[in-house]
Amino acid sequence: MIQVRDAFGSMQSFRALFDTGSQSNFITEKAVKRLSLPLSPTNDNVSGIGDASAPILGDITCLIGTKDKILFKLNLHVISTICGDQPIAKLNTSGWTHIESKPLADPGFDLPGPIDILLGAEVFADSLLNQHIKGNANQPIALNSVFGWLLLGKTRLASNTLVHASGKNDIDLNSLVQRFWELDCVPKASLLTPEEVLCEQKFLSDHCRDTFGRYTVRLPFKDDSEPKFEGSRDVALRRFHAMERRLSRDPDLQKEYANFMTDYLDAGHMSLVPGNELSQGKYYIPHHCVLRPDSATTRLRVVFDASAKDAHSRSLNDTQLIGPKLQPNILEILLRFRVHNIVFMADVRQMYRQILISQADRDYQRIFWRTTPTECLQEYRLNTVTYGVSSSPFLACRTLRQLAEDEGNQYPIAKGIILSDVYIDDVASGSDTLEHAQQAKDQLIALFKLGGFHLRKWVSNNAQLLLDLPIQDRLTGSVSLDNYETQILKILGLKWDPHTDAFLFEIQPLDRPCTKRSILSELARVFDPLGFLSPITIQIKTYIQKLWILGIGWDQTPPDEVI
Repeated sequence: MIQVRDAFGSMQSFRALFDTGSQSNFITEKAVKRLSLPLSPTNDNVSGIGDASAPILGDITCLIGTKDKILFKLNLHVISTICGDQPIAKLNTSGWTHIESKPLADPGFDLPGPIDILLGAEVFADSLLNQHIKGNANQPIALNSVFGWLLLGKTRLASNTLVHASGKNDIDLNSLVQRFWELDCVPKASLLTPEEVLCEQKFLSDHCRDTFGRYTVRLPFKDDSEPKFEGSRDVALRRFHAMERRLSRDPDLQKEYANFMTDYLDAGHMSLVPGNELSQGKYYIPHHCVLRPDSATTRLRVVFDASAKDAHSRSLNDTQLIGPKLQPNILEILLRFRVHNIVFMADVRQMYRQILISQADRDYQRIFWRTTPTECLQEYRLNTVTYGVSSSPFLACRTLRQLAEDEGNQYPIAKGIILSDVYIDDVASGSDTLEHAQQAKDQLIALFKLGGFHLRKWVSNNAQLLLDLPIQDRLTGSVSLDNYETQILKILGLKWDPHTDAFLFEIQPLDRPCTKRSILSELARVFDPLGFLSPITIQIKTYIQKLWILGIGWDQTPPDEVI
């Protein structure tokens, strides 16, 4: 990665490739548009392998270097494209110990990405320093340069344009099945680990509230010293450009993405990094979108990938304490839910985003964003607890519990509900009388408001309970309880209809061959923590055990006499 000064005096990052056989330097037309530099016209062509010719669109003169200083003033020929993505597929860098501690010129060299600039033999020679390191056989040589360490060696070449991708799941299927059976076991109480105790201590000592009642928390790092990252900016930048290319192919998706980010900015949940602080970023988080067509309010959600590795294969999530699991067991919540005569549910609006991250930690939550590719790329800080950061579930749940402890004496009914009947951002509780349910609802609204939270999507089996709520805070239709997941059990199909006060199951007909794998897969899709379907599922589990005894393979169709 090299830095190039644009027409406005700012440095922008580009991915460059050295070509020791080239007599000239080249830059893509797209990169020139980002730089907004003046183009000198020319009528020349450039010839390559097989005497193939491509037109030169013009010439530019620019200054290139590193984040710290300008190194070269170069003339570059402008062409439409230099080459395809390099490398053509993600490289396997395991065992490359000779470069583990070296500051690489391109920390994300192993990930496919576009080449913006090609630098010829003259710049290559002037860039080298007097150091090189050899790896083992079939590993690249590392050459030190003014840009950082360069890698030179063999790489796999594509023989044609067909790319075949394959993957292998290393999790043993039998182990997964064993864990599936264990889901029927009563959960055991466990003591907190030393790391979980430390995470709790950090929260207690670090959290605070502002004058409006909103909570501010610190990122709970494993070590007392702040972690250092190298190269996360380049990785996040490359992934942003890849995401931007994807959005350019889907205008509707691009518009939704832009609306989400605009809302993020307008709400104060992220803020623009001033120009004089651009060099102070500590970690940069790539982001992408997840579509949720069944969501009643937000079809698209932007997810931030704090597991993205830096140049030393370390991510922000690697440095975080994840804390103890604070959510109550779903079975317990549902059992209590069924006990009440009058029940209600509600959702905490944007719960994570109502909890502020301390100013001291926000430079660990930097991102790139611009609404359209024609705009100047900007850096932003995420100001709140963020989806995708491994400590966020603990920080969010722990903050709600702290709110109950801080203000619960005023609202004792609501305090009890927060401590026992809230799962992440969903409230599911009730009462035996309408009067008491009304008190619980009013106390919950008031208590959550004291912490800067807003309850919405209210629904109940008693319509009178909701009459005094604004229309926009009520939810109509069936409420899906299929948002919860465990590693092996996909919690799909269970719904509650508030009008009939009944739980519903939606089972899709099997649309694939009947094998041991498909039978177990369909069974695992049934979310039935209260055992409504036990008379049926027990028979299926018994049948699966017979298949094991007979030694039926995963993809074999069971014999007719067993069915």
